[in-house]
Amino acid sequence: MSYIDFLNKREYLKKLIEAEKTGTANELSKKLNISRRTLFNYFHSFEADNKVVNFCRKRKTYYFSNFYEK
Repeated sequence: MSYIDFLNKREYLKKLIEAEKTGTANELSKKLNISRRTLFNYFHSFEADNKVVNFCRKRKTYYFSNFYEK
C-alpha cells in the first residue's frame, strides 16, 4: 500500500468514526478492504492527533474520545 492509499483510507476511516457509522471491527475492515490488524494500526495512528478510538457495544460503532479520557 502506498502512502497516498494510507492517507486516503485514514481520512475515510476518520469520517466514518466521526459519523459513528462504523459497525464492528470485522465489518469496518471489510469496508476498507484491510485486515483487522491493519485497522487497529490505523486506530493507533490517531493518537498523534490526541484522539483515542473507543467502541460502543450498545450502538455497535467506534467513536473518538480525547486522549486524556483514555
